[in-house]
Amino acid sequence: MESTHRRRKLARWAAASSLCVCLLSACAPVESASVSARLSAPATLAPSGVGSSADGREEDLSARQLSPVYWVGTVDGERRLYREFTHAHDHGDPVVTALQHLLNGMPYDSGYSSLLSPTPEVGASIDADNVITVDISSDAFRRSLDAADARLAVQQIVYTATAAAASAGLLSDETSPRVRLLVDGRSDRMVYGHLRTDEPMPRIPGLRAPIWIIEPQFGSLRSPGTVHVTGVGIDYPGGLHWRVERIGSAGTGTEADLLEEPVSVDGGVVDVGRGDLPEDQFDVPVVLDEGLYRVSVWGEDADGGEAGLDRKVFRVATEQATGH
Repeated sequence: MESTHRRRKLARWAAASSLCVCLLSACAPVESASVSARLSAPATLAPSGVGSSADGREEDLSARQLSPVYWVGTVDGERRLYREFTHAHDHGDPVVTALQHLLNGMPYDSGYSSLLSPTPEVGASIDADNVITVDISSDAFRRSLDAADARLAVQQIVYTATAAAASAGLLSDETSPRVRLLVDGRSDRMVYGHLRTDEPMPRIPGLRAPIWIIEPQFGSLRSPGTVHVTGVGIDYPGGLHWRVERIGSAGTGTEADLLEEPVSVDGGVVDVGRGDLPEDQFDVPVVLDEGLYRVSVWGEDADGGEAGLDRKVFRVATEQATGH
């Protein structure tokens, strides 16, 4: 009889989760329509060592109370996958919990979204060969998508399921994880009219964003002092670069707290793979006083142009300043 740690019972969930998002006191824009003051991420997030390997194995370093969820964002004019760690409503199974949030929750970053449609009906199981069977209602695939977006939507499920399984320690070391997608309990369905789901699917590495900032997450709160900017980035001809700007006071994130012009605080070249970090990861410490900040990381292409830009807005304040 297989261990319950390795085999999760396939279950259908009949009720949508009630997702409670902690907001700051206002939702006025902090710079442009793409980044709002919906500063809602948890104050304590995953450790800087969380990686993004092609099969998701490095993601088992994350804090067990956080669910990895992959959203869709736009970079250099193309849609790509970005990961956030979230305090998702617990559905009793880490894979189902992460998928429920993907399907029914909201990203912290206002620039992210999902190509999937809401549905409460999600089940998951894992076999001894690291094949994760995910059973989702056809309601999730009711949007009209072209072939490229259809593939990206399905890969949201693949990335999220494999990340959640790795994060919970449910994967063995023998084989790379794959996802078998069932639609209404059947494996012979055509998803979005473009993709068949009759074979287990691995991650497609080329669909990940070239750069993303792991910490600070959008909307998170940090204490004054040293803040670590951590993330993942590919190799660019001119290297990776970073910049932190102060864009407002440490107030509530309303428009009244904003500066007329951002003030550059620190920046430089990102040293990827420094010390014991994997070759695609970075960790940049920066000392910050109280305030509202924007951190940017980008690559320099062969022509000296900016590519792969990722940005996050976050707040640095003491507990007294936040009113907690």
